[in-house]
Amino acid sequence: MDTSLEVLNLSVCFKNVRSKHLESNVRNGRKFIRIHPRFGHWDNNKIRIKKLDKSGCLPYRVDLLAFQKQNKRSTQRWSKISKDIFLLPTSLWLWLPTHYNDDTEFALWLKKPTNINVSLPWAPSTENGRIYPFKPEYFLTKSVFGRFQQNKFKKGSILFDISFTNKVDDVKRKQLVHWIENAVAAVSTVHGKFPTNYVQVLLTPISQGSEAAPYAHVLRGGGISIQFFIMPEHPIKNFIEDWTAYHEFSHLLLPFIDLKDAWVSEGIASYYQYLVMARHGVVSEEQAFRRFWGGIKRGFDNYHRTSGRPLSEVSKNVRRYGAHRRVYWTGALLWFQADLILRKSGNSLDKVLAEFARKHHPEDDTMSARELSKVLDDIVGYPLFVPLFSQAQDLTAYPDYRELFNRIGIQIKGNELSFAPSKLRKALVTPVLESPLQMGNTERPSIQP
Repeated sequence: MDTSLEVLNLSVCFKNVRSKHLESNVRNGRKFIRIHPRFGHWDNNKIRIKKLDKSGCLPYRVDLLAFQKQNKRSTQRWSKISKDIFLLPTSLWLWLPTHYNDDTEFALWLKKPTNINVSLPWAPSTENGRIYPFKPEYFLTKSVFGRFQQNKFKKGSILFDISFTNKVDDVKRKQLVHWIENAVAAVSTVHGKFPTNYVQVLLTPISQGSEAAPYAHVLRGGGISIQFFIMPEHPIKNFIEDWTAYHEFSHLLLPFIDLKDAWVSEGIASYYQYLVMARHGVVSEEQAFRRFWGGIKRGFDNYHRTSGRPLSEVSKNVRRYGAHRRVYWTGALLWFQADLILRKSGNSLDKVLAEFARKHHPEDDTMSARELSKVLDDIVGYPLFVPLFSQAQDLTAYPDYRELFNRIGIQIKGNELSFAPSKLRKALVTPVLESPLQMGNTERPSIQP
């Protein structure tokens, strides 16, 4: 990369890889990719390799000015943020061979001017941060290039890369870094450690929104990017007490779940968001369950838009039906039910996820709800998640949340909650202690409308 921020120069170098093409999952990449005809040419949406240079590499360029011009009318999510910052889909600039062996290793070697920062969705393997191993996945992640504020540091076993795509003052920047650290620490209470050792966080200040962090999303594919759209003028207290970061980081408890099963991934993030806040001392036990109840009510109110339709259909068409809250909070109730069943026999969802994390990583390939349920049942040693998830797919009614709340000493009367002492409720907001899973059969799951 040069200091003008006009061009990215790349070379794809091959060792024991025979491929006739380079490809990417972007549809309009050829508008921005420049390749010398001596080395290759376009073959539909792929780069046909004609010849390699003396180093055994195929050189090409990414025209950043062309990208900026093409996206000048787009939102801040994808376009050039300022004259000094580019926020790019990773798949736009990184093109890979179409054919390679399963054991082929991929790595990026980075060379840049000292006054240019780069944020990538992969952890560097060297102290100087120049070599980045990665998986050749369907990239949905983001990368940032330019002169932007960046905090890169290691805390415990976690390497943080927190980048600001618009400038904020130094005091607020320090506070926002603390906010991210706090949310990561909170989610680490689920099974004693954070699901990944590298966290790429993109903080994009915006000018419209009523909340501190009105929107965020997790992007995966060969790595993980988490982007938060933030209102920096909010006091830091509003960020810490907002649910968004706890929700987004809780998504990393599982690999990417097939979009048609959104109730699984959104459900687990919604279930844990307030529990981890209580475990980390952000809210009290009672406040956590009052907030959880507020989400359940919003889900019930939203349910009436799609009443009578099975959850599988609604989850698959969540945007078309405008049924996000039904999908999120139905999923949360189903994970809640599974957790209560597990705790009845001395286990917990925390412990199951801890065991799951030993063999599975949030960067793993996509899993369906059915595939996940089989893996989880293998862990607990009896059929729990397979029948629960199977019933959920056909669920047309909203789950019986009153009965679940009764189990943890909370009675619902109209819009009021009354709390009785409950060891089980206390356990839900207590960080997991290291103890082995208790195997053996318990009650079979049953979803009551």
